Amino acid sequence: MHKELLLLRHGKSDWNTNSSDFYRTLNNRGQRDAQQMGEWLAEQSLVPDLIICSLATHALTTAEIVSAAMGLSTGAIKTDKSIYGAN
Repeated sequence: MHKELLLLRHGKSDWNTNSSDFYRTLNNRGQRDAQQMGEWLAEQSLVPDLIICSLATHALTTAEIVSAAMGLSTGAIKTDKSIYGAN
């Protein structure tokens, strides 16, 4: 069986808020780019079986947008609190 690991960084976050980094949302560009990345991954037949994601707002929102663009349900996303700030 062939397995691949795909790493995806979160979309551009909104720095014009008083939120801490963990709660920072995506800006318009980040939302648009996440949508486009999900569509591109689907076109390349790179739809994952599982998405493991940080609980940080900008990371989770990116995962949700990307997965929807690929036709995946949010059930394919598993969060892991230890990812945020990991070395």
